[in-house]
Amino acid sequence: MKRALLAIAVSAACLGAAPAAAAPLPNVVADDLAPPLGGWRVTGARSVRAVSLRDGRGLRLAAPASIAHSLPRGPVALSLDLLPAPGSTAIVDLGASGLRLDTDANGAVTLRAPGLPATALPAAGWATGGWRHLEITGGSTPKLAIDGQELAADLKLTNALGLRATKGSLQATGFLATRRDDRRAALLHRLAELHARVPFGRFPVGIGAVDGLLRFTRDWTDGFWPGMLWLAGDMTGPNAPFADWARAATDRHRGREKDAIHDQGFRYLPSSAAAHDRDCRTAAARGSSYCTRLRQSAYTAADTLVKLAAGNEAVGTIPTFPAGGSCKRCASADESETIVDSMMNLGILGWAWHERGSPQYREVALRHARALEPLLVRADGSTAQSVVASRVDGHVIWTGTRQGYSDTSTWARGQGWAVFGFADTGARFRDRALVAVAERAAAYVDGRLPASGIPPYDYDAPAPAPVDTSAGVITAAGALRLAQACESLSGACKSSAARWRSLGQRMLGASLGRVTRLPPIGMLGDQVYSLGGSSAWDDSGEYAFGLYYALDAIRRSR
Repeated sequence: MKRALLAIAVSAACLGAAPAAAAPLPNVVADDLAPPLGGWRVTGARSVRAVSLRDGRGLRLAAPASIAHSLPRGPVALSLDLLPAPGSTAIVDLGASGLRLDTDANGAVTLRAPGLPATALPAAGWATGGWRHLEITGGSTPKLAIDGQELAADLKLTNALGLRATKGSLQATGFLATRRDDRRAALLHRLAELHARVPFGRFPVGIGAVDGLLRFTRDWTDGFWPGMLWLAGDMTGPNAPFADWARAATDRHRGREKDAIHDQGFRYLPSSAAAHDRDCRTAAARGSSYCTRLRQSAYTAADTLVKLAAGNEAVGTIPTFPAGGSCKRCASADESETIVDSMMNLGILGWAWHERGSPQYREVALRHARALEPLLVRADGSTAQSVVASRVDGHVIWTGTRQGYSDTSTWARGQGWAVFGFADTGARFRDRALVAVAERAAAYVDGRLPASGIPPYDYDAPAPAPVDTSAGVITAAGALRLAQACESLSGACKSSAARWRSLGQRMLGASLGRVTRLPPIGMLGDQVYSLGGSSAWDDSGEYAFGLYYALDAIRRSR
């Protein structure tokens, strides 16, 4: 029995499953505010009750009740969602100063704060139903933003925050308090703001730096929204709202598992599989209809990859699309394209193999990885992004790039995909040769990384090439995954795990240095989606994949 339990524990560690009891980030107060309110000072408890919201919980506070909580020491960052009732007056007490929100019978809100003339807030907030998202940062010059609009109030913060209704009632949820200068924790505020902005059931792809517009998708990035909420739940305590938000987003995300694209691992490993890893640990939970739905979702996504691979046997890889699909580089249905990004999709096959026990998932994943290495990984450890080959006999027709500087250059995000993907696949299936490929790719990064610690969008692009923090955090997460693989597979690596952990920490810290500390708190800009692509909005901005892998790297670094 002990041996069986040990084998399960080792397998879970290699698969990178969610920790049984993830340690929250230090100096973070995260609370959905649903009673009972542990750690809060409550007056008028009979007038404080829990409420169910669209995707979580919160509280309703009726006059003259109030709640208060101490804050982390030093300059702080705060965020909070509030819904004042019509005809109410609500106070956000910051100790030495505060905000007063007067709401008339029609729901129009007037804000009063020190140094700020009475200000009518816009008729509708980001979220539906009149909710308002507040962000406040302390320090020598405190900042206030409501629904993204910065307001020049003269605020003074102490070491506590209070909420009270002096007339009528208000609802509240999503309270976060962190140290202002902790850029890891700042990402939690970023997710809270995005949650306030994202319509329920939609999936953000990113924000362009030029126009500032938030865009949505049901493409390869849509699983990162529930995924980053699950990771945020791992980093916060049991009262935090992120897991409830993730659960609801995951439920809305199901339904596209049969789409014939290779990105099903990107989509359903962070969503359905991640939910199952966290919510379905016990035998009782696994037997529930909820957990059955999650498993079936992830299995179906994995089965889609198996079907794609079956149509590309001569090449040996999982192509981006089936024969006759949207392959722009393919001259006919007899050709297929495979890109280095595909290594990241193999995780869903490993997950399904571990859960279901079918050897087919393992065989397809290993065959793909072993075939992809000679096609896209060069002798020096650098990578090409894309290869087009014949489905009939497997011969290579073209090798090049979709998003890099040139067909012979090394696109930085693709290099990160290779480091992470080969390390993760090697660790999941205990294949030392694949871990060695990841180490070659990481060594290339280590030798080419600029002194700043953030890669340019392409390692061969001439100056002044823009940096890409998404490539930075993805490669950081990959280097940290490689360090784990080196430790779990004796003899797989030439260098020590410490080398790759150091590389990952360096790249993560450098990219997090670009995270904003003032409203909008936690924005991770300087990401490149597709420089010079079909539109200009995505040349620079903040994208879902960068946020997700920043959180993944933070979790692995701890």
